[in-house]
Amino acid sequence: MTGVSARRATAATRSPLVRLRRHMGLVFETRRPFGRPLDRICTPDVTIREAGPAPEAPLQGSAVAVCRHLGADIYSLYRQPDGYTLRVHTLCDFLISADASSVECRPRPGTDDGMVDVLLVGTVTAVLWTLRGRPVLHGSAVIHDSRALALIGPSGSGKSTIAALCCAAGAGLLSDDLVVLEVSGETVRCVGRATELRLRAGMQPVTRLWPVKPLERATADGRTAVCLVRDPSRDAEAVPLGAVALLCPSPDADALRLTRLSGPDAVFAMLGQSRVAGLADSSFNAALLAAAAAVERQIPVVAVEVPWRPPFDVESGRRILDALGTLPRRCSR
Repeated sequence: MTGVSARRATAATRSPLVRLRRHMGLVFETRRPFGRPLDRICTPDVTIREAGPAPEAPLQGSAVAVCRHLGADIYSLYRQPDGYTLRVHTLCDFLISADASSVECRPRPGTDDGMVDVLLVGTVTAVLWTLRGRPVLHGSAVIHDSRALALIGPSGSGKSTIAALCCAAGAGLLSDDLVVLEVSGETVRCVGRATELRLRAGMQPVTRLWPVKPLERATADGRTAVCLVRDPSRDAEAVPLGAVALLCPSPDADALRLTRLSGPDAVFAMLGQSRVAGLADSSFNAALLAAAAAVERQIPVVAVEVPWRPPFDVESGRRILDALGTLPRRCSR
C-alpha cells in the first residue's frame, strides 16, 4: 500500500467523530462540525488536533502579526523554528505546523468549545491561507452572474448583513468574514463556498426576506449563524472576481453612492482590510500588496456609501447587485 493509500485508508477507518470537511477551499480532518462534510475519501489539507490547556507562558520566536484594538491584545502570531503559534488572547492557542498542514487546539481553561469553532472557521482559516501564500481580505463575497463581488470593510460595517440582503435578491453566498484571493497572472479569483454566514444581534430579520427561510443557530460569540442550503449550480470554489466594494454604511445617506477608486487609493483600501491584521512580516505583506495591485489593474474597486437604517428590504440587495454587477472591468495598462 502506498503512503497516500495508507493515509486514505486510515482516514476512512477512524472514529466517526473524525470527519473530512471542506471549508473555504481547504479539506480539514476534524471532529468539529464546521464546513461541509465530504462524501469521498481524500488526503486532508489540514488536520485539526485537540490538546490540553494552553500554558501560561510568554510567546517565543518572532512576531508575524499582532492585532490590538483599543489598547487590548486580540491575537498574536509568532514564528518558531518548528512552526507557528497563534494566540487568541484569553481564549485559545493554536499550534500550526511550518507547512500549515496541521493545527493543534489548546484552549484556555473555561473557554467555550463553540468559541474554538468560531475561531477555526474565521481567524485560524485566514492565518492558514496567509501562511500558504494566499492573501485574505476582511469581508464577505457573493456570486452574481458567475462573478464574485467582494464586500470588504472593518468590523461592524455591515458585510454579513449586506451579503444576506444580496442573497435575498438572488445572489449566492461565496464566503463570510474572509475573502481569500487566488492570483494567477492577471486573473484574480475568490476562493470560498461557505455553508453559513453569521449575523450580529438585531440583523436576523434580514433572513425573512429570503425566498426560503433558512435554518439558524446561535453561536458562541453571540451571533446567529444562518445555515445555507447547498445549490449544486453554484458549487464552484474559485470564482472570478468581478468587483471589490469598500462598505461605508451611513444612516444619513438617502441613496446608494459609488466612488470609483484607482491607483494607490484602491490598493490602500484593500491593504487596510487584511483579515490577518497587524502583519509585521515583510513576505506576507508583499504577497498582499501584489494581490491588491493585481486587483487594481483589472477589477473595479469602489467605495460604497450604503443607506443604513431599518427596515431593510429586498430592493436594497438588488440595488447593490445591480450597481456592482454592471461596473466595467479596468483596461490592462
